Amino acid sequence: MTDASMPTKSDAIAREAQRWHLRLKDASATETDRKQFDAWLGLDPSHASAYARAEQLWRDLRGPALKLHADARYRRGARRTSGRQVTFALAASVAAFALVFWFQAPGIVDRALADKSVAPGQQASVPLADGSTAYLDGDTAIDVDFNGDARRVNLVRGRAWFDVQHDSSRPFFVRAGDVDVRVVGTAFAVERRGSAVVVTVERGKVAVADKKLGTAAQLSPGQQLVLDGETIRGAENVSAETSLAWRRGLVVFDQASLATVADELSRMGAGRIVIPDESLRSLTVSGVFQSGDWHAVLDSLRSGLNLQATRVPGVVTVLHR
Repeated sequence: MTDASMPTKSDAIAREAQRWHLRLKDASATETDRKQFDAWLGLDPSHASAYARAEQLWRDLRGPALKLHADARYRRGARRTSGRQVTFALAASVAAFALVFWFQAPGIVDRALADKSVAPGQQASVPLADGSTAYLDGDTAIDVDFNGDARRVNLVRGRAWFDVQHDSSRPFFVRAGDVDVRVVGTAFAVERRGSAVVVTVERGKVAVADKKLGTAAQLSPGQQLVLDGETIRGAENVSAETSLAWRRGLVVFDQASLATVADELSRMGAGRIVIPDESLRSLTVSGVFQSGDWHAVLDSLRSGLNLQATRVPGVVTVLHR
């Protein structure tokens, strides 16, 4: 198996093609640049096909990714416009940059505004004021409110495991979207997975209620419940050791969809992952990986599913064939 961190010749050509594509899209590209590009194309037959793939990837991304170089036209206009228009151009450039930055790291605002947060690719144990502990996985943010007669935690994004100190007079609530999890003293995990909320109990018991659905359920040790905003799946018996393997620094995929794997890669610190071809999202992946080794996951996708992982500089990694 090839180390995903060791680029192949085709990877190098693909990156070079992307650089040429970005350079030629820029308003400052010169005739000399175009001549050098033509010379590069003539060096190897594979260069033309690599450049065509780079163009296609940018067409697939459209929207936020294509705004990476939108500031080029503002720079061009600023050279011959009034001071007011220059100010507008600068503001537009900053907005475009902010949009690209958000596209790269969509959780950055949530994490910045939260009481406690962890960046992608990291984990942290967070002691709470009542003696309880919250263990946060990568790209996770929580707000904590222990005022009044209840202890409340809002899972803004990501997933967290809680070891709750028993206090019968002050119940412990975790909210994730429309879902409330109520406990007195137990250990459990709550995860926001897209529009769904997943609750897994390690020990003790929890009560789960979905305000939107108007439903409730009781979970015992070794049970997991998935609520997707429209339906509630019955509690399933699961292996807590496997379901909570992320607490031990492991990522376990058991016939996981490629879309799920892409989300996990972002959590592991690989940055934004995009799958332009919808037909690929349902492909399944199985394997056990170290939580910090997203390169190994990409390598497995290359060898196991015959996928390519192409980096669009400064924006995303695109999974495609």
